Order: sequence, then C-alpha cells, then structure tokens
Amino acid sequence: MLKRIRESTKLKKAKYAFAQSVNRIESSENLLLFCMPRGGSTWLTEVLAASSNLPVLWEPLHLRYAPEFQNINLGWEQVMSKDGEWAELKEKFEKLFQGKILNDWNCRVSPARSFVWSTKMIVKFCRANGMLLWLTENFSFKHKPVLLLRHPFAVVASQMRHMGFDGVHETISVPQTPHNDFWLFRKICG
Repeated sequence: MLKRIRESTKLKKAKYAFAQSVNRIESSENLLLFCMPRGGSTWLTEVLAASSNLPVLWEPLHLRYAPEFQNINLGWEQVMSKDGEWAELKEKFEKLFQGKILNDWNCRVSPARSFVWSTKMIVKFCRANGMLLWLTENFSFKHKPVLLLRHPFAVVASQMRHMGFDGVHETISVPQTPHNDFWLFRKICG
C-alpha cells in the first residue's frame, strides 16, 4: 500500500513537472482575482472558469501548501507598498504567473494537463489584497485584476462558522515578515 502511495506521489510530481516545462502561459494574459477568505472568491472563480474554460490556479499563496513562498518568509496577509522592493518575491511571482509553480493544492480545481494547452489562467488569491498595488506596479496585465469585496460582517460571520478559522480572530499580532511597516503603523496608530 505504501509503495502505491509513493508511486502515485511520484506520478503526480511528474505530471506537474511536465506541465510546468511545456505550458505556454503568458503571464500578461492571466485573469487575477483577489478576495479575503470566505469573501465569495470561490463562487466567482467557478463562474469565470465555467464561462471561459480556463484552468484555475487555486490560492497559490496559501502558506501551508506553498513552500516557495513560505521559504522567503511571506506572511499570510502580506502587505507591500506600491514601490516596495523584494527581488525574491518578484522572482517567485514571475514563475507563478507563467504557470511554473504547480502542485496538489493549487491544481485542486484544474488538473495539471489543463495548464499544458492554455495560454492563460485564472489565478484566485485569498489574502493577497495588500499586494495588489505592488503586483500591478511590477507586472503588466492585459486585464485589470478583480478585487472582490464582500461586506466585512458577512466575511467574519462566514469565517466564524468555518472550522478552518477557529481561534483566528482571538489575537492579532504584528507578523515578523519583510515589509511589515503597515502592521506596525496600525498597531501604533490603532
């Protein structure tokens, strides 16, 4: 049984490696969607995917499943000023927008093979709203990114009902990440 699981894992990794090496994703053609967790992004992503037949790159900054971003100390709610400089982050996003970072998590909606023939994809971000200006300043997109805003009370109510957010709202701390000036300012000025 364990041998079959290892073989299955190797096969999946091979599929992702193949899709990453041959895909023709044009980063400027991608459709980007930004939203808070439980803010309606899944619904909108499903609508866009069904109407466009594009593959979906699912929450690529979820730190539990994105070692490439975790390894450079990206925060869960990372904020970047429009003119902030972070060469490693920019390099990771270049790879991401070209479809060169694929894994079980971010391909959970669209199989790896769907990225092979597509020239663009839908990228669904949760928790990246604070980087939207930085991304639009550092990358060229043919289509304007979508920032989906749901009433904050509805977002928090949905998060409180979802078991993945147990204890999240109990304390707020300043993240120990690069470019955390925004959080320090909020803590001082409250």
